[in-house]
Parts: sequence; C-alpha cells; structure tokens
Amino acid sequence: MAPEEAAAALAGVEGTELQRAHDVWRRRFGTPAQDPPERAKQARFLAGRGFSSDVIRRIVRGLDDDLSEA
Repeated sequence: MAPEEAAAALAGVEGTELQRAHDVWRRRFGTPAQDPPERAKQARFLAGRGFSSDVIRRIVRGLDDDLSEA
C-alpha cells in the first residue's frame, strides 16, 4: 500500500471514530460539561468504550462542532 493510500485510509477511520464517539457521547450526556470534574467523567466514559485520546479530547471540549449539524 502506498503511503498516500495509508494516510487516506487512516483519515477515514479517524473520521468514523469521531462520529461514533460523538453519537455515543450524545446518547449518554447530550450537553457539554460545565466543569472539569464533569469533563473528566465524560472522558472516562468514552475511554472505557475504547475511543482514542484525541477523539475524546475533541468530543469533551466541544471541538466537534462540524458533527453537531449532521
């Protein structure tokens, strides 16, 4: 597999992981955390479901705004 193909495949997987994490988070919590203890609780929940730390950080900090309209 060429490096470009591998990078494209990885980007696709990360995108689907982000979407899945957002869906799981939304079903469980629905609203962004208001304080650090709640953010930690949400992060632990997502980590327990096997999501990567980068995806968890994006979800918990609300950096997934592009998904909220999907």
